Order: sequence, then structure tokens, then C-alpha cells
Amino acid sequence: ELDFRHKLYNAAKKANPAWKCYFNEYIFNGRMNAENQKRVLKYNDLVGSEAGFFFYGSPYSVPRHKCAVTAKILDSVAQDKSRVIFIAGDRRPWSYFRHEPGETVLCYASTIANGASVWYGFHSDPPPLDGITGDMFKEILNFDKNHSNLYENSKSLAEIAVWYSFDTACLSAAAGEGSDFYNIEQRDGSIRGNYQFAANGAYALLTHLNIPFDIISDINDSIPE
Repeated sequence: ELDFRHKLYNAAKKANPAWKCYFNEYIFNGRMNAENQKRVLKYNDLVGSEAGFFFYGSPYSVPRHKCAVTAKILDSVAQDKSRVIFIAGDRRPWSYFRHEPGETVLCYASTIANGASVWYGFHSDPPPLDGITGDMFKEILNFDKNHSNLYENSKSLAEIAVWYSFDTACLSAAAGEGSDFYNIEQRDGSIRGNYQFAANGAYALLTHLNIPFDIISDINDSIPE
């Protein structure tokens, strides 16, 4: 799999050095330890995640901080690479079930507020941009366009950081989210408890208390002072 990335990356750069190469890694999947994450990210010109895709159920069951937290972890591992959150305007895989306007705003705003760009799209043809969901998307997109100077080149004011360990995520019990590529996964490990649930508990606590925080991890070569 790593060899495939390497060959495809080199072939793309040979064809056109300006092309951007991206593999759909899904940072929080718990399948790769820190060293393997470093290896695969080497062949990504941007670091992204489908944090705004809600699969096989109601978005009500998804933590409201999902896009924000994923943008934070992308910021932690991306170094100088661009970060992007992919957001679907519909509930996957049911393309004609749109997100509510409030869900659209929450995903979009929490992504750009935490340093990532947004890819937003519908999966039906033609795209339903004339309903209340489409109207809200156009409204927040125009707001982003007209006010991007407020947050460009900004820095985090957080004085708290949450440590995320990719190595521990590989060892502990984990509940993987379903996606277009695989269904909901349950995996038992050698460490009691569920590391993903524990990490989300820390994020939820700080979010509900409105305490700014960043995320650092064992994928970082150095920890900032």
C-alpha cells in the first residue's frame, strides 16, 4: 500500500510537478501508528479528512465538535501543508436527505475557525442549491469569501493542548465509524477501554466549557514550547 502511494506520487509529479497528490487517509481511523502515519503523509501534498461526512445514521449522533477537532489534528500533523475538511451536504449514502441549515453552518464555521479549508458538495444530480440547505451554504460561503481577512494568517490563542497518541489508538479497543468504503467496525485490542471514546470525552469537555485548546500528538517531530 505504501509502495503504491510512492509510485503514484512519483508518476503524478513526473507528469506535472504542479499537480497536488492526495490520498484519503482518514486520520482518526485508529489503523496506523505514528511512524506509519508519517510515512503515508509524506506522499500527500495536502492533508484532509471526511470529517463533514455523516454516514449511516442521523447527524444527531455525531459529536458537534467533529469537524473542529479533526481540523485541529490536521493542523498538528500537516506542518506546512494545506489542510482541508470534506463536507457532504447530504447524509451518506442517502443523497437526497439534506443536512439542516444549522448543521451546515456548524460544520463549515468550525472548520475554517480551526485553520482548515472546506470542500463542500452534494451527491445528487443536479446539485440541490435552491433549497434551504443550499441557501445556507451559499450564505456562509459568501460570508467566508467576504470576511476571510479576519482569520487569515491568524494564530491559536489556546493555552491548553490535548495529547493524542496514534500508537495507543492502534493498540486499544476502538469503534470505527462507517464510511463509503467500509461499514461500522468494532475492534478489540490489548488495552481495556476505548481510546477514541476517551479522546472525544476530553474534546467534548473543553468544547462545552468554551475553553480553547489545540491537539498535539506522537506524530510530531517536536513539541512546541
